[in-house]
Amino acid sequence: MSGLAALSAYSLGRARAVGLNVRLMERMIEAFTALAHEPGAPQRLVATIENRKLERRAAQRILARLGFVHAGTAPNGELVMQRDPTA
Repeated sequence: MSGLAALSAYSLGRARAVGLNVRLMERMIEAFTALAHEPGAPQRLVATIENRKLERRAAQRILARLGFVHAGTAPNGELVMQRDPTA
């Protein structure tokens, strides 16, 4: 693919970094895990899922693989997931 074609595909939103969000979450979890045994460290990670697409089964499987479990529903209807940083 030429440089111009690549730029055109990127500008049209067709280029994606597949798995980037999962890798970012993995790095965030690693950082929190490294701090888990420090004094005053967070006891859990809580994620409020604002994007309705993340409520789908495939996204839930990915979140479960990352160690998140369903914690409930926020008053505004958003899904709440949590993870123990030492898990």
